Amino acid sequence: MPELILSKNAEDNFCRIPKSEQKKINTKLHLLRENPLSDKPLTGELQGLWSLRAWPYRILYEFKQKEKVIIIHRILHRQGAYK
Repeated sequence: MPELILSKNAEDNFCRIPKSEQKKINTKLHLLRENPLSDKPLTGELQGLWSLRAWPYRILYEFKQKEKVIIIHRILHRQGAYK
């Protein structure tokens, strides 16, 4: 199972999310470790990142297969996640 790393930015994002929503996000992160490539690959400026839905939030992450590492870059409300 890949190692999960939260960037400083993602940690800050997570701390600002209400506790009730943090629980949902934690569940999604656990599922992400089991199957990191099951979500949506992004294009354009965010190419190389993947998007995981945790309604109404989006978790933007990078999966490095060789190193078996998932790096969480952002955890933001869906309206501002891709800006």
